[in-house]
Amino acid sequence: MHTASLVHEIFHEPTAPFCEGWVLGRIESILIQHKIPFFYDDARNLIAGVKSKSALKKVRVGFIAHADHPGFHIEKKVGKNKYKALWYGGAPFKKMKGAEIAIYHPFLPKEKHRGIISKFKYKTYLREGIPFEIKTEKELPLVKGCFGAFDFPALEKKGDLIYTRVADDLTGVVIILGLLIDLKKKLSKNKIAGVFTRAEEVGWVGCWAILQAKLFSKDISLVSLEASKTLPLAEIGKGPVLRIGDRATIFDSDLSIALWDVARNSKVPFQRRVMDGGSCEASAANLFGYKTTGISIPLGNYHNEGPSGPAPEFVSLKDVDRARKIAKLFAQIFFHPLKANREVRFKSAQKNFKTLLPLLNQRIGF
Repeated sequence: MHTASLVHEIFHEPTAPFCEGWVLGRIESILIQHKIPFFYDDARNLIAGVKSKSALKKVRVGFIAHADHPGFHIEKKVGKNKYKALWYGGAPFKKMKGAEIAIYHPFLPKEKHRGIISKFKYKTYLREGIPFEIKTEKELPLVKGCFGAFDFPALEKKGDLIYTRVADDLTGVVIILGLLIDLKKKLSKNKIAGVFTRAEEVGWVGCWAILQAKLFSKDISLVSLEASKTLPLAEIGKGPVLRIGDRATIFDSDLSIALWDVARNSKVPFQRRVMDGGSCEASAANLFGYKTTGISIPLGNYHNEGPSGPAPEFVSLKDVDRARKIAKLFAQIFFHPLKANREVRFKSAQKNFKTLLPLLNQRIGF
């Protein structure tokens, strides 16, 4: 299944923290179509490539992406066509008033209502939700679970660029689905898994549930797949970024070097740097003592923050496809014993040291 087709399938699904059902349902249908095993954990994170918790314990490398994106929940009606809502995750908070929004039904996929943000007084960021008010075009058939986001197109392609209401992190979802499809004939070996988490945007909540439940073996390597804010040396269209750290932590040296080796040998264009425009689930795993690294897709209008207010996010389709290729190649090294990258580099540096040591004994300049 081509990357562009996966983008089309996944990006059309609306999502928000704790309201990832439409995205997870689409992931599930693609997995079933390609006969890829999966299961849900107790927190309703979707784990693919293996069919049970016991099989997950055997996995050597896990690729993680989150199925949510900043958005809101409708709380209650407060007047004619007026509703109180809570915003979860980041956004251009100082420029929210008047922004057009779309509201989705939790069970009816074609049920979509439009409105605007009528009141938004931002004082401080609250992970448990920032209160604001919405005015809709008409009365809502309000049920528990109605959620929404900015009313941008699900997908608009302009050359190589994809403009969308949600690139972070449906891009990571697409990459993981792609590598699972590419390697589906090898999944019976229980070496790799794709992990699609919930509520990352409010503090890695779904990922934390997995880590706290100790569903992974202690020896697993974990790779975050994420669309992340474009930065110098992490530019859109110049290849995925091998992420050696984020705003919260620095990732595992050996694992990051192994990924770097794979990327260099692949001849696929890539970039490499600390992506400190935000933090990702690799940092959550870091805090639990797991080996982690990451692959990022440079992202424009991070969290829908455009130059003058809310705007669609955008990424390069080529970058997404290149990341899929690198992730696939990286996954395959876990079907064999890993080379000790630190030992190889130590021996190379030691050889160089012994060759050049005599020069240290020369008196140069004094």
